[in-house]
Parts: sequence; C-alpha cells; structure tokens
Amino acid sequence: MSSPVATVAGIYEAAGWSLDERAAAAMTRHLEENPKGKYGRHSYDLAEFGVDEAAIRERFAGYVDRYDVPLERS
Repeated sequence: MSSPVATVAGIYEAAGWSLDERAAAAMTRHLEENPKGKYGRHSYDLAEFGVDEAAIRERFAGYVDRYDVPLERS
C-alpha cells in the first residue's frame, strides 16, 4: 500500500464511518516508528512450494489488469 492511512480512511468511508484525526495520527506515528524492513526482509520463492510463477501470473491476470496491481519482480 502506498498510502496506508488513506487506504484505511477509504475503508472507513465505505463503511459509513469517518476516521478521526487522533486515529489517523496514531496510525501515522506507528508507521513512522515501524518502517517496512525494520527487522529485516523476508522473501518467498514460489518454486520452494512447487508453484510456477507463470501459471500464477496467468491465473490472476484479469484481477491484476482490472485493479492495476503492480507486479513484484524477483
């Protein structure tokens, strides 16, 4: 997620709620204090699980196209 607090605000809005400033500030603070990779990085190799990357990309191509999901490169 490129904008986690905005994403949560959108979820709240869809539910008919509003995200107050105090909650948004707490989320922002948490994200700043706990950046991605703070404790290292973990990566998965699909081959370890007997999964073919090309088959997965083909299976989810419609979803990826419809929702403009950025693809991760290994």
